Amino acid sequence: VGLAARLGVALGGVVQKKSAFDRKHYAYADQPHGYQVTQKRFPIVLGGGLDFFVDEDDTADDGDSKKEKGLPQRQNKVHLPIECFQLETDTGKS
Repeated sequence: VGLAARLGVALGGVVQKKSAFDRKHYAYADQPHGYQVTQKRFPIVLGGGLDFFVDEDDTADDGDSKKEKGLPQRQNKVHLPIECFQLETDTGKS
């Protein structure tokens, strides 16, 4: 829980003063007890996002890679919004 809260703060989310766990019922072979513990309704963190850079175009006019030619590559900043951070049981380790 502490690591999830720290990750939420690091990515600009809002740590909720109250979060709760619920049972999500379904019948799958990886859940022998028939449910998964999750925070779908009341997650530990809301909001936030991750900013990263992607190369705009890696191809020079002659079709060769700009990186291979030593030419500068233009990068665009992309923001990936995060709706919420929730804790769940790991189906493979239940």
